[in-house]
Order: sequence, then structure tokens, then C-alpha cells
Amino acid sequence: MTYLVHIHLAPRDPGSRLPPECASAIVGHTTHPGVVHVVVHPLAEPHPVVGLYIREPSLVQAEMSARQVWQQAVEAEPWLENWELVAAEVPLIEIDDA
Repeated sequence: MTYLVHIHLAPRDPGSRLPPECASAIVGHTTHPGVVHVVVHPLAEPHPVVGLYIREPSLVQAEMSARQVWQQAVEAEPWLENWELVAAEVPLIEIDDA
């Protein structure tokens, strides 16, 4: 199954903006075969968000793998160390059936 995992990031230097090239850094350095798509939302509140579409057998595994994918990118791109991972979670979205 494909999951959308939101990776919430806080700047270690307040006021910093998450650069859009963050997505290509993640894609370029992951070894995870299930990464489908990465998108950056630099102006999300209260923290910037990286949306990671990832194929995994379960929601729990998707969230754990998203953390690993982020860590791989940080290890390969030292400038990403300026961003602290706050959470990696599948967002709960309410759908009105009416």
C-alpha cells in the first residue's frame, strides 16, 4: 500500500526556510525502493513539512521508513542537519460522507 507520511521539521536556527531542493536531496540519497514521490511544503505551520509517498505493508512501517529516509538524506547532505525531525506521521484526514 502507498502511504503519505508527513515529515515535520523544525529549524535549529529560528526563522530559517526549508529550501525546495530538500525534495531532490531526499530522492537522490534514498536507498528505499518504495519511495514514490517527495514534496516540500516550506510554509506549513507550525513547521515546514516534507510529504513522502512511500510503499510499505503497514502504516507503522511507513512512518518508521520515512524517518529512515530522512536520516539517510541528513547523513548525505550536512546542510539538512539544520532541521530537526519533529514527527513523521500519516495525517488523519476526516472525510464527510454526506
